[in-house]
Amino acid sequence: MSGDDAGEFIQDFARSFNVDLSEFNFDNYFANEGFNLFSFIYSIIGGDYQPITIGDLEKSAKNGKWIKGR
Repeated sequence: MSGDDAGEFIQDFARSFNVDLSEFNFDNYFANEGFNLFSFIYSIIGGDYQPITIGDLEKSAKNGKWIKGR
C-alpha cells in the first residue's frame, strides 16, 4: 500500500478508533504515490519502510495514540 491509499487507510483507522496520529510519520511507513526521486533512490540503496503490524494497530486503538511495537 502506498500514496493516497495508505493515507486514506491511516486516516480512516484513526477516525474509526479515535487514534491521535501526531506521532505518526507517514514517510517512515509508506512510499509516496507516483514517482518520487527520493523514494526511488532510497529503495535502490536498500532503504526499507517500517512495517505496520496488526499488533501496532491494535495497541494504537487501545491507547488512543500511535504506538509502534518493537
